[in-house]
Amino acid sequence: MGFGREWQQRPHNFSFTSEVRYWFKYESGKTFQLDFLGDDDVWVFINRQLAVDLGGLHPPSAGSVTLDTATAAKLGALKSGNVYEVAVFQAERQTTASSYKLTLTGFNAAATTCTSTCGDGVVVANEECDNGKDNSDTAYGGCTTKCKWGPFCGDGIVNGPEECDAGKKNGTQYGSDGCTFACTQPHFCGDGHLDADRGEECDFGDKNGVPSSETGQPTCTTDCRLLIL
Repeated sequence: MGFGREWQQRPHNFSFTSEVRYWFKYESGKTFQLDFLGDDDVWVFINRQLAVDLGGLHPPSAGSVTLDTATAAKLGALKSGNVYEVAVFQAERQTTASSYKLTLTGFNAAATTCTSTCGDGVVVANEECDNGKDNSDTAYGGCTTKCKWGPFCGDGIVNGPEECDAGKKNGTQYGSDGCTFACTQPHFCGDGHLDADRGEECDFGDKNGVPSSETGQPTCTTDCRLLIL
């Protein structure tokens, strides 16, 4: 037991693995060089294709790959301008020493900058919307060419086919005041439309409250009730 505890506490540089992933933009006509040195297992994949195989137990061994036009064709037909991944896997299995070195030459290590592109159909960053080629500055309910929402029901401005627009206060279902969710005027007693589901018995519009003797029809009160004499 004492030997076991001592072994657990003693620093060592074996029996470990590592994994490195690197994204790069491939450009035809440009040469990329990857050089490796390692004992025991080292595998390098480019575009998920095996490019270097130093597998097995062995003393420090070197491996390299030159990513030129010929090599690019063998690694899944890399296309200029596309982004691909380099993945390096390594395992140190010996118990006396470890050797590992990775050198990348010709790769662009500059930090990338993420910016939005209005019109690409993807909503990112400061864009409110993006319908791609369908962006329009005149379409009602659409997205403008600046990727901002154009006129729509609920923006608080009466436009397009709207009869009203109270913005967030839209939702009135019945009554002379307010606006529906569809930006139309809600029905109310006195609009000339019989809303029996709202308790109206009649609705003659501006003739409500006028005696039947003057209209030649039953009398409808101002609260849309039939007046029975």
